Amino acid sequence: MARKILFMFTVVIILFSSFLFIGCKKKEEEKESPGYRITDKPAQSIPGKAAQAALGVECKSNLNQVRQYISMKEQDDNTYGSLEQPAYSTFAEIGVPREITHCPVSRKEYILEGNRVRCAFEGHENY
Repeated sequence: MARKILFMFTVVIILFSSFLFIGCKKKEEEKESPGYRITDKPAQSIPGKAAQAALGVECKSNLNQVRQYISMKEQDDNTYGSLEQPAYSTFAEIGVPREITHCPVSRKEYILEGNRVRCAFEGHENY
């Protein structure tokens, strides 16, 4: 009888630890992918709207940082304020870290047009 209980207890511990390991692995994969944020559609609920508003602040901050990178790159190239504005084609060319090149709400990459950057997500057009 004691062996049966010990065996069942061991089986339960093994199953529990395997489920725990698989669950932790999935959470790590979600954190690594840029798709763990909310949805790419405007939120309908009040908590969803609050969460998207907070991520909107993060989007504004990212765009501001990217614009500062562009300004620093123009100063390095001695083209800041000149009539001939440089046309950048990639964020890597400017030296922008990959972490701030995407909208945190839609997870889409910002649109780089010459020396201007903007977000394509609905509601972020004026950021």
